[in-house]
Amino acid sequence: MTQKSLTPYLEQGYISQEQLTIAKRIAQTSHHDIDDILLACGFVSSDDLAQIKAQRLQVEYIDLNLVSPSTEALSLLQQDKAIEFSLLPLRIEDDYLVVCVDERADFKHKAYLQRISDKKIRFAIASKKKILEHLVKHQYFKQNNATLKQINTLKQQSQHNVDIVNLVDLLIEDAIEDNVSDIHISPEKDLLNVFFRVDGILVHYHVLPKEFQKRIISRIKILADLDISQTSLPQDGQIQYRYLEENFRLRVSTVNTSYGENVVMRLLKNNIAQLNVDSLGLTPRNKKLLKKLFLQPNGLILVTGPTGSGKTTTLYSALKEIDALSKNILTVEDPIEYQIPFIKQTQINVKAGYSFENALRAFMRQDPDVMLVGEIRDKQTASLALRASITGHLVLSTLHTNDAVGAIARLTDLDIPPYLVGSASIAFLAQRLVRKLCPHCKTKIDNTQDLIQKYNISEDVLNECQDIQICKPQGCQKCSFQGYISRLMVLEILQVDKQVEDMIAKQKPSLDILNYAQAKGMRNMLDDGYLKVLQGLTSFEEVQRVVLDREFLH
Repeated sequence: MTQKSLTPYLEQGYISQEQLTIAKRIAQTSHHDIDDILLACGFVSSDDLAQIKAQRLQVEYIDLNLVSPSTEALSLLQQDKAIEFSLLPLRIEDDYLVVCVDERADFKHKAYLQRISDKKIRFAIASKKKILEHLVKHQYFKQNNATLKQINTLKQQSQHNVDIVNLVDLLIEDAIEDNVSDIHISPEKDLLNVFFRVDGILVHYHVLPKEFQKRIISRIKILADLDISQTSLPQDGQIQYRYLEENFRLRVSTVNTSYGENVVMRLLKNNIAQLNVDSLGLTPRNKKLLKKLFLQPNGLILVTGPTGSGKTTTLYSALKEIDALSKNILTVEDPIEYQIPFIKQTQINVKAGYSFENALRAFMRQDPDVMLVGEIRDKQTASLALRASITGHLVLSTLHTNDAVGAIARLTDLDIPPYLVGSASIAFLAQRLVRKLCPHCKTKIDNTQDLIQKYNISEDVLNECQDIQICKPQGCQKCSFQGYISRLMVLEILQVDKQVEDMIAKQKPSLDILNYAQAKGMRNMLDDGYLKVLQGLTSFEEVQRVVLDREFLH
C-alpha cells in the first residue's frame, strides 16, 4: 500500500503519525497488508476500515448500527451462503438488490447474487463484524435457525449414536448467535437443563436426556484441558473457540452437585475495537468526567460493583483512552479477558505462587506508568496498589462494594490507614448494568408527570433531559418477547477532592461524605438510571430491579 492510499487515515484522524510509522515498520517484516496490521494493532476498527475502503473505491458506506436489512432482501439469500461469503442483502431499490460486503470489498459474487435474486446488484461496504451480527440475529434467520434444528435432531438420538462433539459445538454456537454471556449445564435427577444468561437474566433454553450428561461434561472438560476423572472437586479451565471467523474464549467452571457436575461457561469476546468510553452508554457529563479521570498521571481509581456489573469492561475501556505507545501499561488479571496490543498483560497463577500481590511487587521494577490490578482482595494487594499510586503511577482496580462511598469503608476494613486511602485515591466508581428497551416494540407512556412524582425525580435530572420520552417494554419477535435487548451502564462517580480526602482521614461517616459529594454535584446510580428512563432507554422497573435504592432502606 502506498503512502498516498494511507493519507485518508491521517487526514481524517483515524490514526496518528506515530501509529502509522509503527504499522509500516511491522509491514517491513510481515507479509500482511497495512490495513490488516492497523486492525491487529488496534489502531483502527473494522468500521474505520470499511469507511476508508468505501471512500477509496467510491462505493456507498453503510453504518449497520443505524440501518437494518429488510426481510424481503434477506429472503433472497440462504443464511449459510451469506455467512460463508460475508454478504448482507440490505434492501431492494427498483430492479436492484443492494448488498453489503465487508472491508475487503470482494465483489466476485455478483453473478451468483444476480442469478439467485433475479435482480441487478449494487454493492455497498460495511463492517464485517456488523454484517455477521445482522446475519445471526435477524428475525428472518431465527425463524430458520439451523443451529437449533440440529440440536433438536441430536436430542432425539440414542446415547450411543449421538454425536456429542457436534452437540457441544452446537450449544456453544447457539449461545454465540444469541449474544449470551454464560452457558449453564445443570443436571437434575432425570434430565439435563441448559440455561443461557441473556442481558443479565438466566433463561432456560434446552432440555437434554440425562444419559447425555457424562459425555457432554467430559467433552467440555477435554476442550478446557481439565481432568475428566476428577468429579468430586471443583475445576477451572478455558476453551478457545472459533466461530463466524471470530475468536471466542470460554472460561469453564465445574462443581459437583447431588445430581452430578454442574458446568458454567463464561463466554468472552476479544472485541477490543468496541472497547472505549464512548460505547459504555454514559451520559455526556459522566463521559467527560471519566475521560478526565483516566488521563490523570497518578493516583488510584477503583471501580466497584457486584460480579457481572461490567467492571472489567470499564477498566479495559479506560486503558483504550490511554496512549499505550507513550505509556508503559502493565496488567495482572484473573483471567485475561481481552488482549490489547502494546499492553503487557499477565495472568495470576496461584499454584505457581504468582498472585496479585506478587505481580504488583514485580511491576514496580518494570518502569510502569499505568497498572491495572484485576481485583483488590486482601490487605497486601490494597496496600501495594495505594502506595504505587502515590509514587507516580496510575493504578486501576476493582472492589466488591454496593456503592462508591462504600469502597472507603472496605479499604479501611482491610486495615489500610485512612490517611493513605484519602491521599492516594482519585475517584471511586460504582456501576450496574440495566437492560435496554427493545427499540422495535417499546411503547411511549403518556402519564409522565404522574411517574415523575411517583419516583421523585430530582430537578437536576429533569433539567438534563429536555425531551422526556418515558417508555415501557412490550415484547416482540426481535427481542424474543422479553421487551429488552442488550444492556447499558448506570454509574456514580465519587471524586476525591481535598475536602473528601480530609473527611476520609478524619474517619467521617460515609453518609457525611456522600452528602458532601452530592452537594458538589455527584449523581448517584439511581438518578443516573432515572435519567436513562426519561430518555426512553430503559424502564423504571428495570432500574428498580438492578439498582439498590438506599432511600428505600431507611
